[in-house]
Amino acid sequence: MEYINFIKKISLEAGESLLSNYKIVRNGKVKTVKGDIYTKADLESEKIIISAIKEKFPDHKILSEESGLTGNLRNNNEYTWLVDPLDGTSNFAAGISLWGTSIALLKGNKLIVSAIYLPVLNELYWAEKGKGSFLGDSKISVNKEKDFYNFIFSCKGVARQKDDHQKILGLFKNFVKFSNSPRIFGSVVVVLTHIASGSISINLSWKLSPWDVAAGILLVEEAGGKVTDLFGNLYNLEEKYVSILATNGYLHNDAINKVIKPLLAP
Repeated sequence: MEYINFIKKISLEAGESLLSNYKIVRNGKVKTVKGDIYTKADLESEKIIISAIKEKFPDHKILSEESGLTGNLRNNNEYTWLVDPLDGTSNFAAGISLWGTSIALLKGNKLIVSAIYLPVLNELYWAEKGKGSFLGDSKISVNKEKDFYNFIFSCKGVARQKDDHQKILGLFKNFVKFSNSPRIFGSVVVVLTHIASGSISINLSWKLSPWDVAAGILLVEEAGGKVTDLFGNLYNLEEKYVSILATNGYLHNDAINKVIKPLLAP
């Protein structure tokens, strides 16, 4: 309970900071070099989150998008926070409402609590290991879609190597063969909230950072969904870049066998 109340509180505080900067963007009042306001928003949000963690849990480690690995690194404390202070920066900069904060806590290599806050929508999603996933006070769950020709999917990837663009596009095209309902949100945390709450059935994320997906992974799992690497194995949040498949569970094997393996299997 201590961790859940804390993570919800700092998610809301960081989100309010972001929202104040977002209103400046929407009102067209940015007069400095383009990008300054967005950098400011990221850093202010991160400062709120990291300062709160260090004050409340001084022995914990923190892995954040802007600051990297910080905290008390000289001990062997098993707790690590994964923080993305602003996911969906391009949406934020364009005045599109699909962006949010993402915070998760690892005990060892296991996710135990997480929260995603979407400030413009005023939606706070959170999850606790073994206790379910919630939107506000309401429990949420994945959908029960079992027809592999009747699903909504999203695909998000970052090209980090020469052939990544081709692979990401190939995976997207393979999914389109089975469904005419693709979605591109510009924010993986937004997508994973929709998987957990049942609006979307499948999401494939290609080579994202651990802080991008950690909170959403627990949210999906505790909502009854399934998250693995792209071939059905356990994901590893200790890797520099993480590729995951998140689904409602019912369509997981079909997504691997009909879409992913035909393109990526050696």
